[in-house]
Amino acid sequence: MRRRTILAGLALLVAAPARAADHRAFERAKLTLAQAAEAAERAIGAGARAVEVEFEGRGDRPGRFEVKVAAAEALFEVKINAETGEVMEREEKRLERLLRRMTHRELMVAQTTLAQAVAAAEREAGGRAIGAELERDDGRVLWDIELIRDGRSQAVKVNAADGTVLRRS
Repeated sequence: MRRRTILAGLALLVAAPARAADHRAFERAKLTLAQAAEAAERAIGAGARAVEVEFEGRGDRPGRFEVKVAAAEALFEVKINAETGEVMEREEKRLERLLRRMTHRELMVAQTTLAQAVAAAEREAGGRAIGAELERDDGRVLWDIELIRDGRSQAVKVNAADGTVLRRS
């Protein structure tokens, strides 16, 4: 047990500087998370819906948003340059990877878009969104939004059915 605790502590020490570098790179980003999600949806086409976005800092180079987009029978991962909004890469993935966490019906029930959920979370808690993910929690479909404010991270849950901000942590 003690060994696991020590290993977990070491993992946190290694991850903390990397996350701080992400935060610094994120502060330089010209694009918002919502804009990156919308750019990825446009890149895939009609009916595409962003279901997860994560910012990745890249040292002195421009950061990028990695956006997972569900469309018809496929899941795409689209990488968006955080400074220019350009599509850097687009790759088709197996939709089953997403459907292990979420059914197709649950995806379609999510009336609140990622951009709307991010706007609600930012309005409620302040800060800027650095990550967002559609998830199932106690039978509900929620957006889990990670915000950065004053260099600190906080999570906000938004009901995907109606856009209501449910809780902050």
